[in-house]
Amino acid sequence: MTTDLLAARARARRTFAILALWIPLGVVAAVAIAQAAMIPTLPDPIAVHWGTTGSPTASARRGACRC
Repeated sequence: MTTDLLAARARARRTFAILALWIPLGVVAAVAIAQAAMIPTLPDPIAVHWGTTGSPTASARRGACRC
């Protein structure tokens, strides 16, 4: 019975790692790659802030990162 319990725990940990770690990391990586691939299609300059009227109030160069 102990080996069954250990096998069940190992299977649960493996399932958790796949569902909670690897799938989300894969999604984040895919989105980052898609965003990087679209950078050349963006206009230069890019509007990064809009006022209350809906008109752009700030812009940035394409490829500039304000992190």
